[in-house]
Amino acid sequence: MPDPVPMQPAATSPGPDSEAVATSLRERIGEAVGKLLVLRVTTIIGEVSATGAGQFGEVTGLSLGTQGQLVACTSFDMLLGDGSVIMSPAFTKDPDLRALHADSVNQAHAIREKSVALLKDMLDTFEGLVDRTGAPRAG
Repeated sequence: MPDPVPMQPAATSPGPDSEAVATSLRERIGEAVGKLLVLRVTTIIGEVSATGAGQFGEVTGLSLGTQGQLVACTSFDMLLGDGSVIMSPAFTKDPDLRALHADSVNQAHAIREKSVALLKDMLDTFEGLVDRTGAPRAG
């Protein structure tokens, strides 16, 4: 009977080190914060279709019909406080349309505040779990 072949440990690929994970998470949180800097709300009444969607299903492009669209767009740079409002003439004349758009802007502000608080909590939790090198804290 031949001698048994010694067992060799299976090859494993190394997992990400804790510093790389920490850096990656910090970068992703930083990207999310960067995206929070611009608040944009667009209200369109009329023929419109989405032309693209992002990673989370958010609309990234619109195609408007050729006639009769009513459009209002508000954009704020949340860091600098700079903003712009663009409205088709019908929006400027109709208080109900302006109120519809203003409600959407207010909802967006409320959602943004919650998003910023959530990101802050996530970052605080993360920073409490790892040291500056990304290694887990003892204890």
